[in-house]
Amino acid sequence: MAFWIALAVLVAGIVGGLVYAVLRGLALWRKIKRTGRSFSAETARIAEASAGIQTHLDRASASGSQLSEASARLAASRAKLDVQLQAIREARHTVRRLLWFLPGV
Repeated sequence: MAFWIALAVLVAGIVGGLVYAVLRGLALWRKIKRTGRSFSAETARIAEASAGIQTHLDRASASGSQLSEASARLAASRAKLDVQLQAIREARHTVRRLLWFLPGV
């Protein structure tokens, strides 16, 4: 009789362990599926954000080239202005030397 009780306890333990393992396996499978969906959703979000970043980088690159062109034009204009200002200074100096006798010139 003790043998049959021990055998029943053994069988119940094995069946209980198998049921527990199967239930835990199913829970793990569901969690893996949820995680896969999350990964695919996040991957899509990251790809969309990357495309937006690329658009901004392209715009920044275009703006950078426009800025360098504008900077070159500004440097050329500044050089012309410096030449013209120097010519005005020289003309004033010459006029002052010639008209030294007039006040305020």
